[in-house]
Amino acid sequence: MKLIHPLTLLTWTAAAVASSAQADTLVYDNLINPLGNYLGGFAYQEVVDDVSLSGGGIFSRATVAYAGFNFDGDETLTLNLYRMDGAPTPGSLGFDTPGTLLYSQTLPIAATDGALIDFIDLSPSVNLPAKLGIGLTFGGVDFDPTGPGSDAGPLLYHPPGLGTSLDDYWLRGFPNPADAWVLYTFGGNPPINIGVQICVVPESSTWTAMLGFASIAGSVAFRRSRRSR
Repeated sequence: MKLIHPLTLLTWTAAAVASSAQADTLVYDNLINPLGNYLGGFAYQEVVDDVSLSGGGIFSRATVAYAGFNFDGDETLTLNLYRMDGAPTPGSLGFDTPGTLLYSQTLPIAATDGALIDFIDLSPSVNLPAKLGIGLTFGGVDFDPTGPGSDAGPLLYHPPGLGTSLDDYWLRGFPNPADAWVLYTFGGNPPINIGVQICVVPESSTWTAMLGFASIAGSVAFRRSRRSR
């Protein structure tokens, strides 16, 4: 059924990614402690890890760790960010499911046994909730772990270095493509936490206040400089 594939070669380490033009702040970091495996080998529409951020702000960037094999060139990865306000389903154990879609971006991906990919919002405008659903959809993938077809999945890390996440995960479209969200867990062995970083920029009002303070401080310094002459 659900497979977790070990990685026999994982020599890279997660590194800090260059900041965007407008300084951003890390509010969730699960790229510190790799488990050496990925969630793959079975077909599903989307996997979601619901996490608690360490702070608020407007989404600016996500860095995702993934593995992919036997690609033929049309594979993609879609990042979806959700508010966890969806109605419970028969398989959600009474919990709210991934609901309101806040952000979505699709990028091409290449075959790798371990890589990072950046999703950058060039015009940040999405204010993230404290509890966030981070969804991944792999397009053009056969989910064939042993045959000639392609396979892919998110790399697993644990524990998060910033923010928190339980060891469970959500699947949509499993085992049938039309199936609604279901909450799964391996009982912590291993914990299913997607390797991802989330960064934000302050809300516009915060930036305005910071710029205003900088202007006042500069004016005071200028006046003091003139008085000292």
